[in-house]
Amino acid sequence: MSCTGVCYIGMDPFQIETSAQERVHLAHELGHCKTGSFYNVYSNLDVREKQEKKADRWAVMQLVPANELRKALRSGVVEVWELAEYFDVTEDFIRKAIEIYKSMCYDVVNNSLK
Repeated sequence: MSCTGVCYIGMDPFQIETSAQERVHLAHELGHCKTGSFYNVYSNLDVREKQEKKADRWAVMQLVPANELRKALRSGVVEVWELAEYFDVTEDFIRKAIEIYKSMCYDVVNNSLK
């Protein structure tokens, strides 16, 4: 983030092979901007991890909202690869989404807290 409060995102197009990868990377970086979860090269690893998790959680909630994930699961879209295609994200991102919702003690299928 700049000193004026403007957030800039740079992405290397040569490192992105699919639209799913682009969506995931951009959403993650936007997550840093939207949640203010920044760090620098001198930050401790625990600080970095905390900020990365905030960005991931924001990205998951934007790209794989719990209510939409529940609808997909109930309609029979249950395999990781199917869910990734359904949401146009990577398989790793779907796994991350499931982990994040589990860590929140949220039962996506039944729309309730565990």
